[in-house]
Amino acid sequence: SLKSGNRAIFTDTTFDGNTSLATKNSDGDRFGGGAVFVNACPLELHNVTMTKNNSSYNGGAIYITNGTDLLMLDSTLTENTASGSGGAVYSAGSKITMFDDVVNKNQAASGGAMYLYTDANSYICRSEFNDNTSTSNGGAFYVYTGGEKTFLHSCSVSGNTSAKYGGGFYVS
Repeated sequence: SLKSGNRAIFTDTTFDGNTSLATKNSDGDRFGGGAVFVNACPLELHNVTMTKNNSSYNGGAIYITNGTDLLMLDSTLTENTASGSGGAVYSAGSKITMFDDVVNKNQAASGGAMYLYTDANSYICRSEFNDNTSTSNGGAFYVYTGGEKTFLHSCSVSGNTSAKYGGGFYVS
């Protein structure tokens, strides 16, 4: 867990089989992040692998919030699970920039790969989102936007499954 004022940079690192129980804090809030939780500070992932991490709430591998800028390059997020939203990544009000990443075989109730509850633009380039599963909406992506944009360029979104709406994308 990182909080405002810090910076986290992970290079050539593996996170495997970590769990966040995401119990309520003294304010009654629940968060998550099976491998990494970051609040209001930059996070960079360079050639990072996150596999089989779990959150009993949101963000099977990563939970970012309050203006965290996530830069992810050449990284792989596979087989992560969240009981709530964002099988691999849950983002609340945070900017995401991704290049050449693999986000496959993740699972959540909403947003099998990524749940973007966003007040910031997200830019995703040359990345793949395949075989992710949602038991509700958004097999790969669930995007809840306050007018901001999510850009995908030269990406693969394939073989994702949603029990309700948006096998690849659900936008609200």
